[in-house]
Amino acid sequence: MAINYVTQLRTLNDVQVDPLDSSKNKNILKYEHSSGKFVLISADNILSAISTGVIPEVFVDNVQEELDLTRIQRSGIDGGNF
Repeated sequence: MAINYVTQLRTLNDVQVDPLDSSKNKNILKYEHSSGKFVLISADNILSAISTGVIPEVFVDNVQEELDLTRIQRSGIDGGNF
């Protein structure tokens, strides 16, 4: 059985991404349920949503309780190449 590896996300049918350039800096790939596709959104939009209280407090509480920072290795993080 042959394994086909994805070399570019934009070649997938469920990824709707314009060509990446400097205007897409600090964007995040997110799944949009209403369209059934992955799209790029600005990280600033996420931070704005957090500051306006759009994220349920119960969710924030659960993340804070379950996230164990001592188990996260922060050395060698690589965001890849664009």
